[in-house]
Amino acid sequence: MNTILQRPWTIPIIVFAIASTYFISLSATFPTFYNANSDSALFIIAAKYLRLGHPSPGYPLFTLINAGWLQLTPFWTEVASLTLLNAVVSGAVALVLYLLTRSILAPLLWMCSGLVVSQSTILEQYSMMILFMLGSYYFYNKDKRSIAYTVASFGIMVNHQAAFCILAYLANDVYRHNTLKPFLWSFISLPLLLYIPLANRPPYLLIDGNSPMHYFDYFFGQKGLILGIAIVPPDNLFERLWEFSRLLVGGLGVALILTALAIKKVWKENFVLPLLFILPLFYYLTILSPWAYTYALAGIAFGIVLACSYQWNFIRNVSIAGAIVLIILNYSWYDFGMTLDKDKTAEQFMQSLDELPSDAVILNHKGFMTPMWVMLYNLDNGTNIKSLGWDLLAQYSTRKSNPETGEKEWVYENQTPPELAKAESEGKLYEYSLVNAETLALSLKKVTKEDVEYSDFMRWLGNPHTSRLNCDLKEGVWTC
Repeated sequence: MNTILQRPWTIPIIVFAIASTYFISLSATFPTFYNANSDSALFIIAAKYLRLGHPSPGYPLFTLINAGWLQLTPFWTEVASLTLLNAVVSGAVALVLYLLTRSILAPLLWMCSGLVVSQSTILEQYSMMILFMLGSYYFYNKDKRSIAYTVASFGIMVNHQAAFCILAYLANDVYRHNTLKPFLWSFISLPLLLYIPLANRPPYLLIDGNSPMHYFDYFFGQKGLILGIAIVPPDNLFERLWEFSRLLVGGLGVALILTALAIKKVWKENFVLPLLFILPLFYYLTILSPWAYTYALAGIAFGIVLACSYQWNFIRNVSIAGAIVLIILNYSWYDFGMTLDKDKTAEQFMQSLDELPSDAVILNHKGFMTPMWVMLYNLDNGTNIKSLGWDLLAQYSTRKSNPETGEKEWVYENQTPPELAKAESEGKLYEYSLVNAETLALSLKKVTKEDVEYSDFMRWLGNPHTSRLNCDLKEGVWTC
């Protein structure tokens, strides 16, 4: 037994097996709306039908890996297959963390973090992104810089945040007067971007056409974003700082002390690792969407590497003990099917689509995570169900200035959108509403255009979480 444990790959393999089994046991192998899993239908569409994903930039490598994996696992549902792949990849991240640190604390911190568990047990891309980033850093740390730049380059084709590795390496190489020839390997993955025009075909998904302007909008059309990187500060800096603090403490716990001390110790000797900890966290602080806490995951991963590079046995042992406790407690907090989504509300939603006419129109103003699942249902079943939201009605409203006060008001023109009028005349107009905020259960009912609550629509326009307006109803007029 001792001989086996002394072999160099024994402990890494054990770490990988335990971490993978742990994440798989908590995974959502069925459709779910929990843990920011609203994009999973898009990932399935992209992999199963070789279509486009989000402009980040389009994650072609992630899509192709998922597509290949689906071909290897035809005996599972797409949701189960790709979710389990994500769990195994997260197990591989735990393995690489151990190889980088040779400390059991590293995989334990990865497994105990609620942020990590929430994204390792659903269909997401962040575990694979971090695997590429850590793998790239592993080779850079071994002074195999060409391989490091290459791995980071392909990581960008999983998620754009892998570019932080290239930025950190380049800054260090310039500072150390290293040759920049290895940096040229950063461009090796660019041919994968050809996937985007090849996959962009009717019926169009995420790009409205095939002109140069459509592709420009795909990469740069999101307000304040360049290739997915935010350049505009968040709306509420104090709220973001509070969330940022919670993420750090929740992700690293007491080991955050070791991370801070390690930065102070290694910064002058090698600032690459501290940069890879700081850049993703700074990115999260400046990202436009406050719910995009997943962008802090890379910072957590490199913070773990930093924490394990500083020797303070007392804090280290406390961190190990705390991590083990949290790993156990996660079964009470994150277990899909037992703790989360016991009612499998997303499955119920998908089954309810079978009750609709093949060309039904559904007004979906409260079940905000369902449109992509409707798209997937249409592709799987050859139907043409349309999912419309309040943004459609917003096209039939105007804002004008009150001549007396100078304030702007929303005015609804009392016109019925043609899509709703046609569906109502044919008896094919339906509405989904959120009936339970805790379970995310939705209700389906057949409606007429008179049933559509335009007062709810006006409240939607005035909701700062949707339109970012601050509107009040005064004497029947919305004043903003």
